Amino acid sequence: MVRMRGVRILPRPLTLEQVGKRLGCTLLEATALLHAKSFPHAFLDCDNHWRVPVVDVEAYAGRASNSKRHRSL
Repeated sequence: MVRMRGVRILPRPLTLEQVGKRLGCTLLEATALLHAKSFPHAFLDCDNHWRVPVVDVEAYAGRASNSKRHRSL
């Protein structure tokens, strides 16, 4: 993340392939998560490719790890 004179610039959104790599899942599973609305701020870019903000992926990863922790108790 870069800061310029107090302005916060967000990191570049991820492709579904990058989402899969970050979450340790396949492209098919990342696409299923997208269609299940797990990434509320995902959008189609001008080339008609899905992009997912990093914050959405991090939030999903946090929710997934919390639910795994609760199941193991």
